[in-house]
Amino acid sequence: MVKPILCRHVLIILTAIVVLYSLFISLRPVEVVAVYHDNNYIDVIVKHFPSEDMGKITWWLDHKKTLSSKGVIPLSPSLHHYSITFWDYGEGFKPKDDDALCFAEIKSSVNCIDKKALLIVSNDKAGNVYFTVDNARYRLDNSNIIKIEDW
Repeated sequence: MVKPILCRHVLIILTAIVVLYSLFISLRPVEVVAVYHDNNYIDVIVKHFPSEDMGKITWWLDHKKTLSSKGVIPLSPSLHHYSITFWDYGEGFKPKDDDALCFAEIKSSVNCIDKKALLIVSNDKAGNVYFTVDNARYRLDNSNIIKIEDW
């Protein structure tokens, strides 16, 4: 028979491991692997992107000026309309298949990733900024992020 105190210690250790692993995963910095431009459409391939909707949007709001000032994502005032899609790097670049997103800029037969969009940031002619994540859409209203219902 296992002593109750031993079971309690094992449970505490397992809980600590899960908490520490979750912290490690959530605190890893986002890595921009590659950026591809096609006029007003920008594809950004990333690693370690936040998993929650608000985490993704907050990351963008916190980093857009830095990414723009470094020229990674050109958001000049002349762009009246833009769409930026953040794609999951996943297992990395792979050969073309039916479900892959391929980049002609990469001069290799291994130039595709799985089509897993993590976040789409776009605007309209009126200057409203929208965030599309999974099955939800949000609009930036001043500093407020408002979920668009019935989207």
